[in-house]
Amino acid sequence: MPSSLSPAAITSDYMADVDPTGAIASAAREVGELIEKDLGSVGATFFATYMRETGLQDRLSRTIIARIEQEADVYVREKLLHFAEGRWAQSAADCVRHARKHDVSVRSVMTAVAAANERVTDLIWERCHDDGARCRKLLSMMLQIAMIDSGFMSNVLSSDQAETQRAERQRYGTLFEQRIVGEIDGASKLGESLREQAKDASAATRGMLGKASEVAAAAEQSALAMREAAR
Repeated sequence: MPSSLSPAAITSDYMADVDPTGAIASAAREVGELIEKDLGSVGATFFATYMRETGLQDRLSRTIIARIEQEADVYVREKLLHFAEGRWAQSAADCVRHARKHDVSVRSVMTAVAAANERVTDLIWERCHDDGARCRKLLSMMLQIAMIDSGFMSNVLSSDQAETQRAERQRYGTLFEQRIVGEIDGASKLGESLREQAKDASAATRGMLGKASEVAAAAEQSALAMREAAR
């Protein structure tokens, strides 16, 4: 699966790329129909494991907890009964992002997924253990689905982290640019101030030289007057 995958771009075309022959989707649907009356227990297993692993039941409101429980059930049903449509993948991405939002390790999400998949395999065995060929086929397909599921979640995580790092680099780049512009502007203003001060100093110097010239001229006239008086 591509690491640049964006969950918002999940489409049936993408799912067809993951399952080009449709064999996985077909087997997933077969599993879903085989254990359909117990699908609720699979979602419940996911939910219970997720709550146990994350401790979110003590941190979130009852309304949000109920929404998570409902979403867990939707995720399981969509993955098994409508695999090719890809809605389960968006649900998985939302779960990963919800976990990150609450500083929960993605490992907790994958542990819940693994527990749900284990429940599915137990149900497959219960329903068709007397049909060895079918049982092996469905269990093999569940293994592939589990690999696709965990790979997808890992890619969501890495993609989001890469986007976060890109945004941080852009933010720091902007701050750096603003700082450089500010320093250049400050240096320019300082240069203008120094030039004005130099002008003032030059004018003051000229004034002092003028005064000095006047004093020297007056002293010279006074000396001449004294010499004249001495005669």
